[in-house]
Amino acid sequence: MEQKKQLSQEDILNTLFAAAEETPEMEISIPRLNNLTFTLKALRDGEIERVQKRHMKVVNARTNEKELDKDAYYRALIVAATVAIGGNPAIKWNHEQLLARWNAADAENVVKRVFLAGEIVMIVDKILKLSGHYDTAEELNNLGEDSPNVD
Repeated sequence: MEQKKQLSQEDILNTLFAAAEETPEMEISIPRLNNLTFTLKALRDGEIERVQKRHMKVVNARTNEKELDKDAYYRALIVAATVAIGGNPAIKWNHEQLLARWNAADAENVVKRVFLAGEIVMIVDKILKLSGHYDTAEELNNLGEDSPNVD
């Protein structure tokens, strides 16, 4: 069995500091839109939480029960994650000409006008994957009988 090299405290800290500064990005294209590209960034947990809280709606006023408006939440995730459209960082969903063209109140309404429902779900899936939602941690070995049971 191959043993892992022990990292120094400095190496560990530098790795964690670098991870906190790094924001992964990816470029996707949509065939229906002549393969127009969209540059997306990973979203941190706090960003996703803020978007989620903003799109909770009351379904029972008496009990104050709330549920997530998934459609609005998905559109908001796309707005939050988009850093460039067509490779141009000056063009995002809140671009004045996009808002004016559809008399849209906000960027989320522009997303609603541009994409089909399935495209929105596909893009959100890419954003969540980029943000680490589908990653798994690798189990390296069993530390012994004294380690806590995680099952």
